Amino acid sequence: MALKNVDEYKGAASELYNSLTRWKPFEHSMVGWFDAEWMFGIDKFDVIISNPPWGAKLTADEKMILKSTYPSIDSSTPNSFAYFIGLALQLNAQVLTYVLPDSIMTKDYAKTRALLRPFLTNLNWYQNSGVPEKFRPFIYVEHDVCVMVATQELSDEVHYCRYDYIPTKIIKNEWIASKEVTIRPAFEYVFNLLATDDDYKILDKLTKHEPLSIKLQCHEGIHTGNSRDILFSKETKGNFKPLFYGGGAGDTIDDYVSQTSGWFVDYRSEIVSKSEGNYASLRDERIFSNPKLYVTRTGNPLKVFLDEGTYASNNFFSLQLKDYSKNSVEELKLILPFINSQVNIL
Repeated sequence: MALKNVDEYKGAASELYNSLTRWKPFEHSMVGWFDAEWMFGIDKFDVIISNPPWGAKLTADEKMILKSTYPSIDSSTPNSFAYFIGLALQLNAQVLTYVLPDSIMTKDYAKTRALLRPFLTNLNWYQNSGVPEKFRPFIYVEHDVCVMVATQELSDEVHYCRYDYIPTKIIKNEWIASKEVTIRPAFEYVFNLLATDDDYKILDKLTKHEPLSIKLQCHEGIHTGNSRDILFSKETKGNFKPLFYGGGAGDTIDDYVSQTSGWFVDYRSEIVSKSEGNYASLRDERIFSNPKLYVTRTGNPLKVFLDEGTYASNNFFSLQLKDYSKNSVEELKLILPFINSQVNIL
């Protein structure tokens, strides 16, 4: 229909034309003519393209409702974006596309990944953290990003695409791989874009032995909530401890040894006033004050380095022996080369 020939149409068609031409889609004013049933059908959406909120704060009541409404979505995470995946799958979309933080690929979303696995067809990963602004795909995001596509047609393979930054340019790598090989239930359905076929052969041999998790514990760095400016500072005071903030904040992050750029943290819980609406997750201080291996949370490849007493933001994981009496620099030095070998991509 050529809408410019509006004189050919009478009644409702002319009214619809006038409504459309007056509509300002980037304003938040309400419209009365929007007909969702006509646009999307009675039962379902055909296509859903979504960039849901990352880290939206949820009340206890909201969490309880979402947990019961979407039992197949991980409820242990405070991040709300996973529930939008549950909603989209309930709406029975033929094609579902999501722009998400890449934490969904490896972190606390095993149930959500298991739910997506049969339908996942494409997964693109974009290195974004620590990338200069002129090359950064998502300028205002301090996080690596993934874009995933799922359809109602089941598939045995995934088309992977990885965008890595090397000095002065972005490199694109793409390949097709079997879900049975690359998205394994034994590893909580992690979406691994680094491992090769040869790596998986090594993995199959390694899994015949005891996992490191029997002896090691892993904790995420400091979750500042809405109190980052209260906890983190460039100025050192009496209670402040040195802090690894991240490569994007100026730290020099490398395998084996890294260097802070002058950030500090005050880890006292009493300075985060709940009565003023502030919150943060401050856990056992031994995670940071004792010797540990720090592992970068994002990036390609991951960096692993030894540290004795520096604290770290949630851009890092802290890896230590479960038995603190044996958690010495000497013991960790024995583990570090193994983790920094090619096996770390598994």
